[in-house]
Amino acid sequence: GQSLSGPCALLVVDHYQRDAKFEAACRRWAGGIAVIDDLSDRPHECDVLLDQNQLRAEEVYRLLIPSEAIVLAGPDYAMLRQQFFSLRFKALKKFEQAGQVKNIFVSFGSTDLQNLSSVALEVISAISSSITIDVSIGSGAPNLKRLQALGWELPNDVKIHVDHADMAGLMMKADMAAGAAGLTAWERCCIGLPSIAVITAGNQKKVAVELSNHGAATVIDAHSRDVRGALLLSAKSLIGDAKKRINMSARAGSICDGLGVRRVLQALDAAIATNGTRVQLRPAT
Repeated sequence: GQSLSGPCALLVVDHYQRDAKFEAACRRWAGGIAVIDDLSDRPHECDVLLDQNQLRAEEVYRLLIPSEAIVLAGPDYAMLRQQFFSLRFKALKKFEQAGQVKNIFVSFGSTDLQNLSSVALEVISAISSSITIDVSIGSGAPNLKRLQALGWELPNDVKIHVDHADMAGLMMKADMAAGAAGLTAWERCCIGLPSIAVITAGNQKKVAVELSNHGAATVIDAHSRDVRGALLLSAKSLIGDAKKRINMSARAGSICDGLGVRRVLQALDAAIATNGTRVQLRPAT
């Protein structure tokens, strides 16, 4: 990368191939070091470690980081955009009144390498041709054209949103969702959107565990033998059971409130205290 012209107050390392050796070498010019990780498979030299995907991060990382380092664990620290917190209370009230499922939001990441968006479209259409579907995907997705063609072929009203900026708006429009078990799962939780969360990558398994343990989503694995069948059964169950969706919404809303960015910033303020004394900030109550 580029060489730095001078020291920095805070270095943030978010890279699966970086570890304590790299971070220790940066100490001579970094006032503080914060690491973002969710693999817990290597040591780190840091002042703050953020793993927003698992509540047990404190015990998992304790032997991998300096004893004085702060661990920020779980979805309380999920770094969501402000718009999700802004819509949270309106959304939770909406999902308390679950009725017929008229719209489903589908989002399997910007690239969706496994083309799960197409599988979801076919499954939803097989259940009901009257359900409208909003799909979010990136312009760089290799299966984008195939997905768009499928959207035209199905009898459902399907809208494919490419590089869409207002994810929260699409979620608010929906009655339920199907999507990957990554960071967007915490976005769905924040506004209480009932969902089917699909594990599409190894680093999503910890998110899936938390979602499943809290009853915040129906979880399935994209690497299972019959992911289409699992998605069909899960979608039928959720679409046909309003009480299940109401309960899931409440549980989802209880595990992520959308204020993670503020909590992370408070912790970082402590990590880069310039007078040598660690300061802990906390909201007044």
